[in-house]
Amino acid sequence: LIYETAPLSTKIDMPWGSATRLGGYDGKVICEEGTHFVCEGNSVWELGTNKNCKKKADDDYHNRKSNPLGIDPSECTFYFVTSRVWTKKDDWVHKRISEGFWKDVKVYDATILSQWLGIAPVTSRWLASQKGMNKIPADGVLTAEEYLNEWCTGPKGRKLQPGCVTAGRSAEKEQLLTALKGEASLISIKAPSREEAIAFAIASADTFEEEEEKRRFFARTLIVDDAASYRQLSTNFLLPHIFIPRFDAANCLSRGVTNGHYVIRPLGMEDRSERVTFSLPPIDPYELLHTLQESGLSFDYAQKLSRGSGRKISVLRRLLGFPSDKTKWELRDDTRDLLPA
Repeated sequence: LIYETAPLSTKIDMPWGSATRLGGYDGKVICEEGTHFVCEGNSVWELGTNKNCKKKADDDYHNRKSNPLGIDPSECTFYFVTSRVWTKKDDWVHKRISEGFWKDVKVYDATILSQWLGIAPVTSRWLASQKGMNKIPADGVLTAEEYLNEWCTGPKGRKLQPGCVTAGRSAEKEQLLTALKGEASLISIKAPSREEAIAFAIASADTFEEEEEKRRFFARTLIVDDAASYRQLSTNFLLPHIFIPRFDAANCLSRGVTNGHYVIRPLGMEDRSERVTFSLPPIDPYELLHTLQESGLSFDYAQKLSRGSGRKISVLRRLLGFPSDKTKWELRDDTRDLLPA
């Protein structure tokens, strides 16, 4: 939620995975320009799912009060976040504020989190897609995580590493990152197919060396299937997002850029456009070979696929039995004759 709704300049330190067991605060944030849900300046965050909200909040509060871990409490806001509904949270907050130890004290429970999700379409979609939620709306959008998982998963659960579609395309990946660090703009990526252009953009973000940029990309990106959904999202949500359209109505794309969003337009070989930010070169066979081995394939099989695909991701996916969007020339019976020796 913070990555999606706070200003792009916000510094966020939120450990995840195995890093959460290292101790310390659950999160630290430095926000240059406060929002409705994230205060300006320094803040520390403690998170909990415990049924007894007050006990968890008391424990975290007293632990951090006895040892602020190098933080100056008088210049820092203390946040306690719980996934439960806590009806008496205001009483707890007023008591803690009256102590005057922290600059400010705030509690977000499920009620407030629900309000926050209302201005965070990507996080809302991500949460709905999590196992056990069973609340995915039929809204014509996908998160970047959903798209990449679908694109990388083939028959019998076979998984391709995202690096397959970025192999030999480091310069283009850097161009994408540079564009996303600049002002809101339309970024047109031309590839053998639109789906490959989308996969490249998301896979590039998944392999960004800067963890902050990776998290921000996945927290703010939506793949949009139709123009109506795009118009609604790009107009209603004025916080900067990244939209990747999969529809043909190119005339409405400028709406998103005008409203401060980044728009990544995927183009296939059959698409004509006067403005192409960059075109993707063929896949590098040596990098592809290495990535296929990382996907769990033997060296011999990976080498056979690398050579047989002719440096084309769409052919590689077809050889592996993946569903694919074939270009017109790939539908020909003599496709193999077109591949380099």
